[in-house]
Amino acid sequence: MLESEQKRKASLVYKTLIVLAAVVGILLQCEIGTSNFSLYSFRMFTTLSNLAVALFFAVYVVFSLRNSSFSDSQKKAFKAFKFLITMCIMLTGLVAHFMLVGMFDSMDAEANAGLVLLHYVVPIATVLDWLIFDIKGETTRKMPLFAAVFPVLYALVTMIAAQFMQGDGKYPYPFLNVDILGVDGVALNIVLLAVAFIAVGYAGVWVDHKLAAQRGR
Repeated sequence: MLESEQKRKASLVYKTLIVLAAVVGILLQCEIGTSNFSLYSFRMFTTLSNLAVALFFAVYVVFSLRNSSFSDSQKKAFKAFKFLITMCIMLTGLVAHFMLVGMFDSMDAEANAGLVLLHYVVPIATVLDWLIFDIKGETTRKMPLFAAVFPVLYALVTMIAAQFMQGDGKYPYPFLNVDILGVDGVALNIVLLAVAFIAVGYAGVWVDHKLAAQRGR
């Protein structure tokens, strides 16, 4: 019982640190307190996924401190949204690492620090939170499909919104640039990302149940 309570406290402290890392990263990206302050970064999937992580863990920590236990419906809801934000923040890290080569070029130290926090520290820390603290074996086959809705919806909304904007910055990511790639090219990118996202999601479900089986021996 003591070990369980210690693990619970460690989990809450760890999640609080993730919240702080995400918030600091977002503030650095917005360049708050400088003449370059801009909310443009809130059009980026990176910022939105980190914001989702920060909000989820903040709510979880506050809820945990105010309640000694969760109801079954609350556990189910938290588990589903935890899977969603974990998958989205993983997508952020993977896309940044493999598709956004050179994103650190022409950036000052503070901006680069924000990029590292949002694209590497928070994604890795969130995955580790799942590995270390989550009860294994509770993911379902529907969760990857549920989680894929958010990035696909983001891409579609971004494409539609860009049609009402002017300038080079109307597409936050080059692989969503309809003007250069065309509708077919962008649609293909979205499909490929969705397929990869769902595949990684099912890999996560498999790992989750595999770990549960090993720990149950």
